[in-house]
Amino acid sequence: DYIDQQFEQYFRDESGLNRKNIQDNRVHCCLYFISPFGHGLRPVDVEFMKALHEKVNIVPLIAKADCLIPSEIRKLKERIREEIDKFSIKVYQFPECDSDEDEEFKQQDRELK
Repeated sequence: DYIDQQFEQYFRDESGLNRKNIQDNRVHCCLYFISPFGHGLRPVDVEFMKALHEKVNIVPLIAKADCLIPSEIRKLKERIREEIDKFSIKVYQFPECDSDEDEEFKQQDRELK
């Protein structure tokens, strides 16, 4: 409801006569933390993300990822990606690096995705 209310308020303000002093309080992004202790998305995760994905950019994150070893993180990321695809959940797609970026930055970008 909060997200819808903020969007409606912004629309009302934009439709008014005094548009110079509009505050944009809309929610533009949702950092969605996923438990590292499961085997992917829980039903509540799927339900919540499906309710939001048409309204805001969703960035799924593995909470407490420092509790996992790199191979566990890779497996969990892959499982989460598969489930996101399976349930047709739209998540924010980070843009590609510019071609003039250095290789170290490009590697970090690939690892984060």
